[in-house]
Amino acid sequence: MLRQAAEVGARRALIGAGLESPTIRRKEAIARYGQNDVDRWQKEGIIKPYPPDQLQV
Repeated sequence: MLRQAAEVGARRALIGAGLESPTIRRKEAIARYGQNDVDRWQKEGIIKPYPPDQLQV
C-alpha cells in the first residue's frame, strides 16, 4: 500500500510539472493498480472513462 501511495504521489508530481499526461488507458490503469481497484474507483465515481475522441493529450 505504501508503494502504491508513493507511485500516485510521483505521478501527481509529474503531471503537475507537465511531464506526463493526466489520463491513461484503462488497460494501463489495470496493470498499475489492479482490476478490482479500477472497477471500484469507476463505480464510486472517482475516475470516469472517456471515449477516445474526447481525450486530450
